[in-house]
Amino acid sequence: MKSICTLILCFWQGIYGVAQVCGPIDPTFGDGGQAIGVTLGPQAWINRSRILAQPDGKIIQVGDLHGYNGYNSAFIAVRYNANGTPDGTFGTNGKAISLLSLNDNSMADAVLQNDGKIVIAGLTYSQGESDFMLIRLNSSGNLDPGFGINGQVITSLSSDFDYLHSVGLQPDGKIIVAGTSSDRTNLCQIQDYPFAKSVVVRYKTDGIVDSSFGDNGKIIFNTDNFDDRGNAVSIQPDGKILTSTVSSYDCSCEVDYYGGLYWFCRNSLLVIQRYKSNGSPDTTFGKNGKVIDTLMLNQYSRSRILPQPNGKIVVASGVQNGFMVERYNNDGSRDNSFGVAGKFFTRFGQDGDYLTLNDAVIQPDGKIVLAGGSNYSVEEMLIVRCNVDGTPDNQFYTNGIALFHVGPQNSYNASTSVVMQGGKIIVGGQMSNFQSNNMLIVRLLDPFLLSLGPIVTRGGAVVFCEGKNVTLSANVLGTFQWYRNGSAIDGATGNVYTAASSGIYSLLVNNAGVCGISDTVVVTVIDNPEPDIYENGAVTFCDGENVILSTSNTGSLQWFNNGTPINGATAVNYTANTGGSYSVTAINPGGCSGSSSPVVVTVKSNAVPVINWTGDLNFCEGGNVVLSTTTPDNRQWYKMAAPSVARQVQLLPLPAAVLTPNPTVVRLPIPLW
Repeated sequence: MKSICTLILCFWQGIYGVAQVCGPIDPTFGDGGQAIGVTLGPQAWINRSRILAQPDGKIIQVGDLHGYNGYNSAFIAVRYNANGTPDGTFGTNGKAISLLSLNDNSMADAVLQNDGKIVIAGLTYSQGESDFMLIRLNSSGNLDPGFGINGQVITSLSSDFDYLHSVGLQPDGKIIVAGTSSDRTNLCQIQDYPFAKSVVVRYKTDGIVDSSFGDNGKIIFNTDNFDDRGNAVSIQPDGKILTSTVSSYDCSCEVDYYGGLYWFCRNSLLVIQRYKSNGSPDTTFGKNGKVIDTLMLNQYSRSRILPQPNGKIVVASGVQNGFMVERYNNDGSRDNSFGVAGKFFTRFGQDGDYLTLNDAVIQPDGKIVLAGGSNYSVEEMLIVRCNVDGTPDNQFYTNGIALFHVGPQNSYNASTSVVMQGGKIIVGGQMSNFQSNNMLIVRLLDPFLLSLGPIVTRGGAVVFCEGKNVTLSANVLGTFQWYRNGSAIDGATGNVYTAASSGIYSLLVNNAGVCGISDTVVVTVIDNPEPDIYENGAVTFCDGENVILSTSNTGSLQWFNNGTPINGATAVNYTANTGGSYSVTAINPGGCSGSSSPVVVTVKSNAVPVINWTGDLNFCEGGNVVLSTTTPDNRQWYKMAAPSVARQVQLLPLPAAVLTPNPTVVRLPIPLW
């Protein structure tokens, strides 16, 4: 039994900053910049979508819905007015949903006929077999009963699987499709492995296979026993048919994470073929109608073929680590005037990351626009543009790259299709999160309109000391958002902002649908020094003593006592020998100053005590005299010993027992000498 794998492909997240806030989404399109065609719950999903531009400016988006209202799948077509609002004249409220069967149906591509009818190409899967499937809607969104059976055509080419990948329209209205076919009855049995073949089928305007084309309406081929996957078809202005095939080799059967078997090919080539309108090879192209290019593709790579009016052929592909655009001359030779040796390459992501090109379009001015993603699950839509000569279009957003996000911050985006509408780029894709899955389109602003370029005027120096600020103001009108270091500043939505912190500041301005970002302004706030004072000893001492005060700060210093600068006190140490409140101020090389907390120094005076007495200083044994003093400080009374022969005096402390309760009075019961 065969299995169909659905890949949701998004792009590596890289350049997401202030520049992306300004655009590139046009906020005047749809509802706030996006037009959502359908929203599904978390149990349903959208596999693929494609957008088409009508000549009147209206936009059609087609896709497939899986798990929709109990059906395995359904096809949907949504039509928008040129401004992104739903077109109520199409289907029901702008939507046409085709519930074809209970089979598992998947859409791959779509094309718009000149009469406004819509051809949707894909596959239908039932009972272990998949087949080509086409449906056609009329201009009102209903199935066209004049096409196939009740508006649908199913074509079986093998007994196993047939995958339709691309559809084109000839000038006479006939429909050309390209895809893959294989009779793989026993996958991974290499000894009898039937390699997949590339297939081209042509249908008449009524859906009947055109037997005048190729071999009874079909062209089936294989490239040297490689595993072929026909993935693109396009019609040149002269009616010749171009196809591209990914031809894979070095294949083997591998075991996946869950223990299942899958067929894996390590290398692939790109094969471009051109046929005449009857399906025979055009031998004037390449070698016998074929050009083989050794691009680094993988077996699931997609390509788009874009014929130019001058006969040259542009082929765009997703390759390892980037997108590749090549241009060929009408005879299949490489056009070396394009890019580097005929190639334009834009690198993204990580080594080994194969990028998926989902769509490509040529602008009226000849520039080439690419839409796609990578095999890493990230959040952005990706659009790339190169110039006519194959050089990066550096005027298109960031070096030719528009990487942007739609929807809630935690949602996943995929850009699956791109068209031109009146010179503007319309991007279609999906946006999904854990709550819903959405099919939507957005319109990109012209990058030249993003040159509003608001100028930020500085109201002073942008390098200043802590505690100061600078006023930044805009020179334009509109709605504003200030940014610091790439992040929006909460509440900073006026035309003036006062910056008091270091950072890189910028201003986003929206003005009547025009968006612009100012040049950045770098603000530098220099920290003020915070000197400390260290005390190298007691800060309370007697007159004649001192204490050394020190600071660890360097730079320009000044010591203060009681708020007055001390003359000459500019060193890291200061010897304080007088009382007062000491501090030090430091000035750093940036001119910013800071002061320490004060240190209080107390110096006690050396006063000579006076002794008073009450009574006679000469008395008999057993008597006494009361001595007193008014000295307020701590006291210690002494008794003089008898003078020595050398007439020196020795002071002996009196015992504490003789002290009276009044510490200023002592009674002496013994003679002084």
